[in-house]
Amino acid sequence: MNDMYKELLIEKPESTGSKALRFGLIAAAVAAAAAGFLLLNSLFFLLATLLGAGAWWAFSNAACEYEYLYVNGDIDIDRIINRQKRKKAASYDIADLEMLAPAASHDLDSFKNDKGVRQVDYTSDPKGARVYGAVYAQEKGRVLAWLELDEEIIRDMRRHQPRKISRDCL
Repeated sequence: MNDMYKELLIEKPESTGSKALRFGLIAAAVAAAAAGFLLLNSLFFLLATLLGAGAWWAFSNAACEYEYLYVNGDIDIDRIINRQKRKKAASYDIADLEMLAPAASHDLDSFKNDKGVRQVDYTSDPKGARVYGAVYAQEKGRVLAWLELDEEIIRDMRRHQPRKISRDCL
């Protein structure tokens, strides 16, 4: 029995750009509503309503988390938005793995600079986290997925595909 099941929850902190967008939308909605009251113009009320709806949308999509579900070499990634909505982001099979290496490794340089390789980021963007690049061959072409994996998952991936895991990983 060498089966492995592991879940990882990667919380992505909110960016300053999204905070500024929310603040700007709220301020613009309040200013448009005030202008509508002062000038008694219904266009300003319509603008305030649209800006308020935009602020609500920005609030409802502010928090983002990634959940990795690792089962015997296969990784399923779900995006959890605002701790309410769950969407399947990706699913990768260990048989399609071409290479796994740390983000700073030179093994990934040829894939980082290749225009034909699609890059997707499923990390929390922290400064001190261990981020790995995993290159998968799929029907639509190669994918370079940036992941935050722990040592237990990397050891199990090395057990399944030892030649495709970089020596720099552990």
